Amino acid sequence: MKKLLIVLSLLAFVILLASCGAEDISEYQIVIPENATLTEAYAAENLSEIIKSYYDVSVNIVKDTEKEKKHEILIGETNRNESKTDTSLGEMQYLLFKSGNKIVIKGNGIYIGSACGKLANEHLTIQDGDIFVTDLSKNASAYTYALPTQCDNVIFMIGDGMGENHILLGEQKCNFSFVARQFPNKGMSVTRSQSVINGDASYTDSAASGTAMATGYKTINGYLGLDKDGNRLLNVRELAHSVGAKTAVITTDKITGATPSAYLCHNISRENTNELLAEINALIADNKVNYCMGDVGYDLTLETKIALNEISKDNSKFFIMIEEGWIDKHSHNKNLLSTAYMVQRFNDAIEYATQFALMHPNTALIVTADHETGKLDEKNGMFLFRSDNHTNKDVPIFAIGAGTDIFNGATVENVELAKFVAKAYSNDDFGMSLDELLVSSQK
Repeated sequence: MKKLLIVLSLLAFVILLASCGAEDISEYQIVIPENATLTEAYAAENLSEIIKSYYDVSVNIVKDTEKEKKHEILIGETNRNESKTDTSLGEMQYLLFKSGNKIVIKGNGIYIGSACGKLANEHLTIQDGDIFVTDLSKNASAYTYALPTQCDNVIFMIGDGMGENHILLGEQKCNFSFVARQFPNKGMSVTRSQSVINGDASYTDSAASGTAMATGYKTINGYLGLDKDGNRLLNVRELAHSVGAKTAVITTDKITGATPSAYLCHNISRENTNELLAEINALIADNKVNYCMGDVGYDLTLETKIALNEISKDNSKFFIMIEEGWIDKHSHNKNLLSTAYMVQRFNDAIEYATQFALMHPNTALIVTADHETGKLDEKNGMFLFRSDNHTNKDVPIFAIGAGTDIFNGATVENVELAKFVAKAYSNDDFGMSLDELLVSSQK
């Protein structure tokens, strides 16, 4: 009798779902416009991947020129009649509703990802092995993105040498809009190292700035993972690993470059390449870093996809640092066009990571730089490198996710970025104290 009641209850649930217009997600295909924007394309890709990851169901992505199916998820301005709506979207707004057998998803810029995330996280129901779409509104009413209240994961993206004018250069020369400008929180980072504070150097190097952002401590140029006195420091990747999070480091530079090494190594000199490589290889062999890749070049976005999907499997907590290292290298050479291309390459990876973060709402995404390179000036749309080295210009911070409003409109020392990341992994007492920073700065 008990088994019969269970069977009847399941049957009643399935009948209820059918009466509410719920369908199995496997019946759908995702449709994007023939000339989809990068944001729309990556939103579709991330939605397909999250459905596969969470529910082990494959949902194909097709252009709107392909044959129409009865059940479709329409992303962006497709040619389907259901995509035509009169609802105007304000800043940070999006649409998610059901029109007949179609699910309609639209967004103001990046916030199309919020609609996809809402669908994947709130409107898919597992019952007896099937995945049903449930409780979707039939009204084309706008939702407004709100910062999540919890941060469990961090995607930290560094454009080596990238100042504000580098972004402007990339936008002008390569005809794109830097996607992180759409993030709700924007501030500036002070990059000076302890060497600069001591008067021993005119600017930071990538080792000291990387260490500051990884450990929360100002240090000497050339030092990696060590404080100004040469003491070993805990970095945020190690902290994340210690609480069970999966971690990754990706760079277009060599893996022993200064910035990735700041998240992987502890050494008195960035020039000790063999020692750095040995330490990195040991981390990989001991499974203390889950994904580690250098020299990725134009595969930066691909490696970002692979790494993010690998370390987020099984809803695991994670931390990842992603670096575009060639903005700095081409700025040293005063090569305007090559520098612009590298900013565009970085932007492509940010586009993908942004959609991923919006569909994993407990994930914060921070985009910044370790320092500015080249003293790049802009006047009336004309650009000129006035130096072939680093400078002490403040660099931009773009942030989205729980708690990132602390950076909005603020200018902070770069060590504050590490402190923020550490809080996601339950450490509220990370890095230099304010008193230590003040004493350090007075030297």
